[in-house]
Amino acid sequence: MLLSIFLVGVLALPSDIPPVTSTIEDTITLKEVVISSKLKRFSAGLSVKIISPIDIKQSRSLLLSDMLASQPGLVVNSYGPGATSSISLRGLNASHTAVLWNGVNLQSSMNSGVNFGNIPTFFVDQIAVQQGGNGALFGSGAIGGVIHLDNQLAFGNGNSGELFQSVGSYGLSYSAIKHTYGGEKFAISSRLFYSEAQNNYEFRNTTKMGKPIVNQTNANYRKAGIMETASFLVSPADRLVVALWAQDGYNAYPAMMSTASSNQNDYSSFFRATSQWRANRTSYDFNIKAALFNDWQAYRNIPVERSNHHSTNGQVEGEFIYRMSQSHVLEAGINTAYERVRSTNYSEPKERLRPAATLGYRFRTEDGGIEAFAGAREEIIDGESTPITWSVGGQFRLMTGLYMRANVSRNYRVPSFNDLYWGNGWGNPNLKPENGLGEEVGLDYVYTGNGNLISIKISAFNNNVDNWIIWLPNSSGTWRPQNYNEVWSRGVESSLTLKKRLERFTIGADLSGAITYTTNEKDAIQATEGKQLPYVPKYKYGFSAFIDFDWLRLKYTQGYTGRRYDVADHSSQINPFSIASLSVETNYKLNSYEIRGFARIDNLWNEEYVVMQNYGMPMRTYQLGIVLSFGK
Repeated sequence: MLLSIFLVGVLALPSDIPPVTSTIEDTITLKEVVISSKLKRFSAGLSVKIISPIDIKQSRSLLLSDMLASQPGLVVNSYGPGATSSISLRGLNASHTAVLWNGVNLQSSMNSGVNFGNIPTFFVDQIAVQQGGNGALFGSGAIGGVIHLDNQLAFGNGNSGELFQSVGSYGLSYSAIKHTYGGEKFAISSRLFYSEAQNNYEFRNTTKMGKPIVNQTNANYRKAGIMETASFLVSPADRLVVALWAQDGYNAYPAMMSTASSNQNDYSSFFRATSQWRANRTSYDFNIKAALFNDWQAYRNIPVERSNHHSTNGQVEGEFIYRMSQSHVLEAGINTAYERVRSTNYSEPKERLRPAATLGYRFRTEDGGIEAFAGAREEIIDGESTPITWSVGGQFRLMTGLYMRANVSRNYRVPSFNDLYWGNGWGNPNLKPENGLGEEVGLDYVYTGNGNLISIKISAFNNNVDNWIIWLPNSSGTWRPQNYNEVWSRGVESSLTLKKRLERFTIGADLSGAITYTTNEKDAIQATEGKQLPYVPKYKYGFSAFIDFDWLRLKYTQGYTGRRYDVADHSSQINPFSIASLSVETNYKLNSYEIRGFARIDNLWNEEYVVMQNYGMPMRTYQLGIVLSFGK
C-alpha cells in the first residue's frame, strides 16, 4: 500500500532564498539551521521542512499560528486571530505533534497540546518541521511529527538591536524590542513584546436568517512576554546555554454563530527556564539539560463556571555521544520528567514520574552517499513500563543531487491528565495508551547552478494507530475521550521550488500539497467506520511567489484547505476555503543602521470561511509596520 501511495505523488520542498546579495547556492541546510537538536544528528531518512529565515523575519508581527497556517503539511485549527490554536501533522491530532523549544518538549501535561496562538514569531529564530513518527528520540506523543523552535546566539558580533511597531485592522497593535550582544566568550539576547487587538472583525453569520455580515464580539486579547537567552563559552570545548521565557495574557472567547453572546475568558501566564551544558571531546561529546516549566490559567464563564489550573513540569536529560570512527557513532541517554497538575476540575492534584532510557546508532560513509540510523527508547510511568519504541531510517544518494530516503518507527502516546481525570465524569480513567507503527519513503532532488535552484521532494507515508484517543460527543451531547480501536492515516506530500537569481533581483515560486486519508478502521459505532476523521482535510495545497530586490521584497501566498467534517458520522461538514495574503517590505540602510517598512493584506480576496465549525473568521484585514535596527 505504501508503495502505491508513493507512486501517486508529485513534487515537494521548503522554500526561500537568501537576499539578492547572496548567491543562489547559499541555500539553507539542516545542519546549519538546527544547531542544538537531536534532529541534526538523526535526520537521515526523515522528512524535514525548514522554514526560511527570511519568512520568519517577515512574519515577526504574527503569532506562530498565523505564520504557519499556509504551510500545506500542517493543519492549523484556530478559533480566531490570537485565540486558542493547535497544529497537527499527517492527519493525526495536535496531541500527536511534539513541540520542542531549544530541545525541550512544550506539550501540556493537562491536554498534551501546545497553543500556537500564544507564541510570538518574534521569539523564534529557527523553525524546522519533522514530519512522521519519532518516539524513539522524543518519547510519548511524537507520532505525527515534531516541530522544533530554536533560538540562536553568535559570539563576536558585538551589539545589535531591533525596535518594532505595527498596527492593523480591528484594533491590532504589536510592539517588540530586541537587544543582542555577542562577545568573544559571552553572548546574550533580550526580547520583549506586547500585542493586543479588539478583534471586532466582520464575518458572515451563516446560521442566521439572510446570512448577514456581523461584527465579532468578545474576541479581544492582549499578550505580553519577555525572553532572555545567554551562552557562555566556558572553554573552547565547553558551552553553557541558559534561557528564560515568561509570558502573560488575556483572551476572551468569542460566541458561536448560533449563540447570542459569550462571557467566557481566561487569564494565563507561564514561566519557562532551561539550561544546557554541551561538552565536546576528541572522541565523545556529552550534553546535560535541565528545564522547569510553570503554567497558570484562570478560566471564567460567569456565572456558569470558574476554574483554575496550575501545572508544573520538570525535566532532566543526559546524552553521551561516542564516535567509534568517522563512520560509526553510538549514543546513549537518560531522561526523567516529573509532571504535577492542580486543577479545580480534578478531584485532587495529580502527578506522575516518567524516567526513560534511549540508545542510538548512526552510520555514514566517508563520501556521505549512505547515511543510516537506528534508535530505541523505553519509558516507565509511575513504575509501569510503556511499549518499547524504536526507529530505523536511512538515506541513499542515487546520483548527484538525487536522494532516496526511508524510515520505519514504532510510537506511542500515554493519555493526558485531562483524558484521564477531567471532572464531572468527562475524563475516562479506563483509557488505554495509544500505540502505532509508521512508515515513510521519499525522494529528494536539488539542483543549483548558473543562478538557478530547483528542488523537488515527494514523500509517501503510512501510520496505523491502535487505541486512538479522541474527544467526541456521546448520545447525550457530553464530550468524552474514547479509544478508537484502529485509525489509519496515509497519504502523499510533495512540492516544487523554483528560484532564479538575475542581475538585480531574485524571483522564486513554491508549489506544494498534501493528500491525506485518516479513517477510523474498526469501531463499535458502525456509522463511523471507514470515514475521514473530524477536522482532517483530505486535500491541502499551497502556492507562493516572490520577487526580491536589494531594497524591496514582494510576496504572494495562497493556501487551499479542502472539505472537512466536524462530526465522526459526517452528518455535518465544513466547506473548503482558499486564503491569500500579499506582503511588501522595503528597507533603507545607512552604515550599520537600517529602517524597514512593511505592509501586508491577509485574506486578500475577502473569502468567507470558518476553521472551527460555527466560529466566524475575519474577512480582509490590513497591517502596517516599521522596524528600526542596528548592528549585525
